[in-house]
Parts: sequence; C-alpha cells; structure tokens
Amino acid sequence: MAKIRTLSTSWLTVFVDSTSEFFFPATGWMPAAGVEAARGSFEVISLTGLLSVTLGYQVADVIDDPGTVSPLDSAGLAARTTDGVTFGTDFDSGIGADTKGKQLIRWGVVAKNTSGTNPSTGRVSGKFDIQVCG
Repeated sequence: MAKIRTLSTSWLTVFVDSTSEFFFPATGWMPAAGVEAARGSFEVISLTGLLSVTLGYQVADVIDDPGTVSPLDSAGLAARTTDGVTFGTDFDSGIGADTKGKQLIRWGVVAKNTSGTNPSTGRVSGKFDIQVCG
C-alpha cells in the first residue's frame, strides 16, 4: 500500500543569469527507496527578469556525486514566469524509474532564464506530495 508523505519548503531566493537549468535544493538528502511518484505545488513572489521556475528532484548514490536534475513537468506542473501559485494535479510516476537502484533523493527548485543572460531573481516556496511504496 502506498503512503503519501508531504514536505513543505521554506522560502528560497533563486538567482540565475543563463538559459541553463539550475537546481536549488530545498530539502536535505533522504532515502530514495520506495519513492514511486510525486506531485508539487509552489508559489513565486518578487519575480524579476526572465525567470522561469518549477519544482524538481535529484537522485544520487552518494551525497558528493549528485545526478542530473529532473523537473516535475510531466505531472502537469507547468513552469511559472510570473508571480503566482501553481498547483500540480497529477503524480509524476517517472520518478520510480529514476530512484530504482539509487540511494538518495532530494527535492528543490529548478530555475532558468527563458532567454538571455541578464540576472533574474525570485522567491519560491513549495510543497511536495511524495508517494512511497513499501
């Protein structure tokens, strides 16, 4: 039977100056075993520049060698480019494939500029609903 664990994050200030995605961890590392799916909701305030923000996660076997970042965009969680709130409606079930064989997972904010290299900033707070099996 699956259980839902909810994690709320503190407010983070994000800063980017590139169209490359940057990951801002909002939680510490936690065991990845049994994490099968997740959905998120988040609020953005004080957005400046061409900032694009969404929620995401990162998996690893050891804390000093993190893997690539995966946005929760396949769960109906669109990126925000203005102040406001976005509510995730579906669970992203692709996480189970990413956590298989991995020891750790952490949750956070994925941010980038929509174009250009001018500085962009914003304040982000989020909530993750994590489906854990086993």
